[in-house]
Amino acid sequence: SDLKSQVLRDAGLTTLSVLDDWDTLSRRVKDAFEFHPWVASVERITKGLPASLEIELKYRRPVAAVESGDLSGISFLPVDENAVRLPEGDLTDAELRYLPRISGVTGRPLVGDTWNDARVAGGARLAAALSDVWQKLRLIEIIAVLHSAAGNDSQTYSYDIITKGGTRVVWGTAPGQEQATGESAFDQKRKLLMDYAAQHGQLESINGPKEIDVRSDLVIKPREARKTKATKTK
Repeated sequence: SDLKSQVLRDAGLTTLSVLDDWDTLSRRVKDAFEFHPWVASVERITKGLPASLEIELKYRRPVAAVESGDLSGISFLPVDENAVRLPEGDLTDAELRYLPRISGVTGRPLVGDTWNDARVAGGARLAAALSDVWQKLRLIEIIAVLHSAAGNDSQTYSYDIITKGGTRVVWGTAPGQEQATGESAFDQKRKLLMDYAAQHGQLESINGPKEIDVRSDLVIKPREARKTKATKTK
C-alpha cells in the first residue's frame, strides 16, 4: 500500500514546511509514522534542502496468521513476532494461508494493537524463530497446549507443531522459556529436528512417525499399523 500517503493523510500532515521548528516537526512526523501498524519504528529523520525530509523506517514483518473465530466466522489475521496484529487487507488470501498458522484462538485486538493472549505471543515467537526452515520441514500449524499447576491460578502454554502430512512435533515452551520447565534450549531442539529430517529425508512419510518429541532427548512415537479386514476364502 501507499504507506506514506496514508500516514500523511491520517495524521493531517498534508502540508509541512521544513522551515518549522525542527524538534516539533520531527516529533510530529515520527509520531505519525509510528502510529501506522506496518511501522515498527522510525530509525532516523533527516532534513534535506530546499524542501524535503528523508525518513528511515523499520517495518513489521508478518511471521504467522492467527486463525481466529468470532460471530462472523473464521479469519486468518497476520501478526509480527511481537504479536502485533497487522492489516490483513494488505495480504492476499494465498499469502495469509502460506504463513504459519496459530490455531485455537478466540477474539481479536484492533489492527496495530498487540494481541494480549499468551498463546499468540508464544506462537508468534516460535514461528519467527523457525521461519527459515518452516517450508523446508513442511510445517503448517502451531497449537498451544494449556498447562495449569495444582493450586496455581497462572496459566502457561507449551506448543505442538503439525506438519502438512499430520506428524505432530511436540516442541514444548516458547523460545526463551525453556529454563523454567527444564527443557532443552531452542537451538538444541532445532538441531534434533533438523538432524532427524536430514537423516530420514523429511519429517513425514507413509511409514514416518506419528509424533516427534524434541523437548529433551529425541523421542519418536511411531504410527499405529492400520488393521486390514480379513477376507474369507472358499
